[in-house]
Amino acid sequence: MKNLRANVKTAAAGIGWAIRRSHHHARLVLLASLVALMLGAPAVSARDCSPRTVKSPELLEPKGWCFVASKDPRRPAILLFHGLHQGEWNWTKPSSHDQYIYNYRVHPKVRHETKESPGVGVFKIGRSEKLDSKGVDGNNWFDFLLSQGYSVATWTQNGPRFEPAYQSAKKAYGVFLKKTAARSPSAPPPIALIAHSRGGLVIRRLLKDPENDVRRVRWVITLHSPHQGSDMARVPSQIFAEITDVLSPVPLPKKVKEELHELAVEMARPLTKFVTEHTTAGDESRELMPEGPLFRNLENGEKALPGVRYYTFGGTNPRYYRLYTWVFTPGSATPQFRGLDKYFKWEIKPVEIEQISPMFDRVRDFAGEIKPGYGDGLVTVERARLPKKIFPSAIHETTKLNHAEVLWDRDLQRKVASILARP
Repeated sequence: MKNLRANVKTAAAGIGWAIRRSHHHARLVLLASLVALMLGAPAVSARDCSPRTVKSPELLEPKGWCFVASKDPRRPAILLFHGLHQGEWNWTKPSSHDQYIYNYRVHPKVRHETKESPGVGVFKIGRSEKLDSKGVDGNNWFDFLLSQGYSVATWTQNGPRFEPAYQSAKKAYGVFLKKTAARSPSAPPPIALIAHSRGGLVIRRLLKDPENDVRRVRWVITLHSPHQGSDMARVPSQIFAEITDVLSPVPLPKKVKEELHELAVEMARPLTKFVTEHTTAGDESRELMPEGPLFRNLENGEKALPGVRYYTFGGTNPRYYRLYTWVFTPGSATPQFRGLDKYFKWEIKPVEIEQISPMFDRVRDFAGEIKPGYGDGLVTVERARLPKKIFPSAIHETTKLNHAEVLWDRDLQRKVASILARP
């Protein structure tokens, strides 16, 4: 009803403008307004859902709630579950979490500048250059699933710990059931639950809880979820020690090496943050530790639901960044002249520091999560599988992506769309 009122208002505005300005462009606006009114196009787009721009219109809705309905109320409806230390923006605007938005696949270009002083030696050190945020955000999951004709919703979980996150999921799921059923009471649409990272564990808890109505759920799809934990939860501090050991023999000036160490530690810190939340204040155990209390509680009494298709994806690429020194080429110290005015043409060339870059290729593989071919930097491909003894028919696929890339990889999105399209 709200959408209809909004469409009427939009159409009326277009009609009024067309009456006042009866030329070709006005007639086009009039036509578009009438089409929008007749088709009942949604009044909001996926990008309007960012908590930075729009607050939830209903107090009963979860934090960061974002829901866009399909034109066909019988098409499958999808609820998206984000991971630890993330939010609904991971599905609508993944560049918001910019620690990982770096293009390790392509080397940076040579830089050219004109300066008054000569350029000699190391210009700077740094990581791979950032990906174009427009390209990343243009491949967000929310808009892609909308383009496939599905109703899509997501929200922001409460806090980093599992129990508050689950309670918010329970609330979001209840709202989702009501909203999707209200549009087609006689034939409510089937539901797909899609998760990234720890969101997959939240789904498992949701389906296990007898208080939740799961009769409409037909698909569970998890993307790089730590279904069997992560060894990164056991040894987060070891990463920093390994970085120090790897850097020791690198032949760079002391000051540059110190800067490089700080940069490498800074790059690794977000990875450890994802798995180092305590279960309770002062408790040194980690929630995502394999065979820890969280997983024992999940598996206790858990069973695959009849009529639900389970799919998991796991990654084998722990690369996030490359480390470079940008060095001056010899010509950067050669003076140039415009008449009597002297200047220098700087040419700054990126040189990858092979002893430590890509970083997790060089660090000793004390955890499979950071070993190329075995993990995505946070979860091994094997631990991204649902427990076989509980979910024997679950289908698992391996990607060549890291833990963050799944949030904007178009090929993976197409695979998921093909799963939802299967009869």
